[in-house]
Amino acid sequence: GYSEGSHNTAEFDITPYMVKGENEIVAVLHKWSTGTFLECQDMFRENGIFRDVLLYELPKTYINDYYLRTSKKAGTYSLSADIAVQGNTVGYTVEITATDKEGKVLFSNEAPANEQMNFENLYVVEWNAEIPTLYEVFITLKKEGTPVHSLRSYLGFKNVKINKNVYLFNDEKIKFKGVNHHDTNPKTGYVMSIEDIEKDLTLMKQLNVNAIRTSHYPPDPHLLMLADFYGFYVVDEADIETHGCGCSPHNKINLISNDVNWIPRYVDRCVRMYSRDRNHCCVSMWSLGNEAGGITCQDACYDVLHKL
Repeated sequence: GYSEGSHNTAEFDITPYMVKGENEIVAVLHKWSTGTFLECQDMFRENGIFRDVLLYELPKTYINDYYLRTSKKAGTYSLSADIAVQGNTVGYTVEITATDKEGKVLFSNEAPANEQMNFENLYVVEWNAEIPTLYEVFITLKKEGTPVHSLRSYLGFKNVKINKNVYLFNDEKIKFKGVNHHDTNPKTGYVMSIEDIEKDLTLMKQLNVNAIRTSHYPPDPHLLMLADFYGFYVVDEADIETHGCGCSPHNKINLISNDVNWIPRYVDRCVRMYSRDRNHCCVSMWSLGNEAGGITCQDACYDVLHKL
């Protein structure tokens, strides 16, 4: 496989290449690529693999993805659960259950694999940065009633609207008192441990910070998990910054952002950001790029994200 976007998650199915006994996995890192033009960012430039690398084995039929989408109407919430099961699904069902911190069941259902489940009239405590209320969710794949694969997630209910020029969160005017956050450590560079991230967020809370802009890329996924728990409004960024185009000899910040040939590369980054992070209630805005000019490629990303 091949992937661009140093801060985007990439997955490769290596099943066909595995042999019994010892296997060798080779990762080749390219210092320069077309992605370089999209990652001209105001930060220390470092190379290498700096996020977790995992090799894992799944059942032949498994939960490949899930999307828990909430919406608010007339004071109550509804939720649609799309659980993507991969493989032969004959005889398989999916069970989903959500409980509050006391263990009280908010909703529960079981349906044939890959069938959307919908829940209506949910009376919940909404999530916000001051009181980050989460519900624990278990998604379990069963074969003829026997569990074969299970995931745990956390769910928060929120509602975002923009009324003219006023940003409303759960129908209230709020202020983002935020900071720009880079994944960085003075000794390990881009590599942050979960303890490093938790220390950053703890310090932010002590200093009355309630919002984080993940300048300028999707952060380590642990940051979003902790932001859900601690309570931060997050602006999730797409690893798109092209300010090198604004330098001599071109001096055209829009050089590639207005070039239709680059649309697939911009859309790829935005979709991967959204697909990875869409279940995190802390994400309060999605970025289409930073210091990247515009507008052709950003318009394409905007349209794709709205469809999603």
